[in-house]
Amino acid sequence: MELQECYDKLVQVGLCRTGLDFSENYCGKYRSYYSVVKARGDKLNTDVLVHLNYCLRRKLARLQEESSTEVQRLAVQDLQKRVNAEIQAVCEQAFYAA
Repeated sequence: MELQECYDKLVQVGLCRTGLDFSENYCGKYRSYYSVVKARGDKLNTDVLVHLNYCLRRKLARLQEESSTEVQRLAVQDLQKRVNAEIQAVCEQAFYAA
């Protein structure tokens, strides 16, 4: 999964406003992290994937408690599943490489 894709989806459904917000509140990194990764074309590393997965799970739980839109809930649920699948793929790759 591309970081840009995740960011775009969260912005589209109104759950993230800026790259700075995304960097800190979803990636768990410094404010300019998203712009640096985007400029370099870097892939997501495992710690960011795990943090992003955790944040998306928490966000989904909050959305289910609040009066959020179905579009928001479905978007976060889809992103969380895709990030989780990416984490699983990274783990499998490391396992089979060993």
